Amino acid sequence: MSKARPAQSVHPLTVAMVAAMPYPSGQGTQALVGEMARGLSLRGHQVHLVCYHHQAFARTEPFTVHRIRPVPFYQRIRSGPDLVKPFLDLMLAQKAASVVRSHCCQLVHAHNYEGALAGCWAAKLNRVPLLYHAHNLMADELPRYFHSAPASKLAQTLGVGLDHFVPRLADAGIAIHQRLAAALSARGLAAHVVEPGIDTAFWAPAKNTDRRHPLMIYTGNLDAYQDLPILFRALQIVRNKMPAARLLIATPNEIQQARKMAVDHGVIDGCEFAFTSGAADTRKHLHRALLAVTPRSSWSGFPIKNLNAAAAGLPLVCCAGSAFGLEPGMTGLVVDNADPKALADAMIDLLQNPARARRMGQAGRRLAENKYSLAGSLDAIERAWLSCFTS
Repeated sequence: MSKARPAQSVHPLTVAMVAAMPYPSGQGTQALVGEMARGLSLRGHQVHLVCYHHQAFARTEPFTVHRIRPVPFYQRIRSGPDLVKPFLDLMLAQKAASVVRSHCCQLVHAHNYEGALAGCWAAKLNRVPLLYHAHNLMADELPRYFHSAPASKLAQTLGVGLDHFVPRLADAGIAIHQRLAAALSARGLAAHVVEPGIDTAFWAPAKNTDRRHPLMIYTGNLDAYQDLPILFRALQIVRNKMPAARLLIATPNEIQQARKMAVDHGVIDGCEFAFTSGAADTRKHLHRALLAVTPRSSWSGFPIKNLNAAAAGLPLVCCAGSAFGLEPGMTGLVVDNADPKALADAMIDLLQNPARARRMGQAGRRLAENKYSLAGSLDAIERAWLSCFTS
């Protein structure tokens, strides 16, 4: 997808990019890491991505992918904690150290907390700088994977500890938005703000794109932090007023789980489901819909789905916590967190005003092109790389 132009401002570097995740997959962070590694490679840098052993689909890349040893019984694509991941992360740290040493990497660029811990080991052993790329805070996200109050409280306590300890391991940092950068600064790490960039040309709708009214779309994973129950409760309200309205769930995860959630909320008749094995699948479904919706209230991440939808010419309806990548009232509508009625009212507003929805979608497309281009993001990443050698 990426066609980022080469930059002349940074001498080509050899970089180990450490990510505790399967690659490639349709998850937002994995897709972002891939775009980043791809774009930087096309600028002349030698990027070595170190990741888990498994992948959701095959893909040819301009960078080198190094995987840990196969663990045949473990093929989980979803994010979130489990009992096996600590062992995978130990293998990741060993693999990263080997890659840095054998390829004479000059920098370790680590994503998320597990990547930072594995990358720190590799960086210290080989005496190279560590750049920590923060995609969230653990105190914000980790408790959302647990249903019981005691487990959620324990996860939050662990998250607070990780938030205090892990960022301090790095020589420099990147945060995906200003609020997260401020949170990292309060914990001892000055971070460059590098908002995500995407290949906006890839997502652009064709001139003959046929938007299906009144179809809404949610794209992305089904993890608890996405707050999908809020979306299904909002859909109940929408369908009471507009029985023809439908919601398309386009996800790289198990379709049966999404169906069960819709059944449990009594909205299965108003839903369509599609499995997405990659960006091209997601794009195809975005081009069918009238609007996109992001119900999550978690604030520390940056939903890449928002940028994809905007670049595809769709207006967004977002809860306040996830309202990144849009201009409220111009390219989408923002409502209070965890408020199904407010979410429903905003969706109804755009469904009943398709001309307004189209104008917002066109404005969102322009915003994505002007502010969230891949080239601009790569420029900022290169500046953050250089800071590791000048600070």
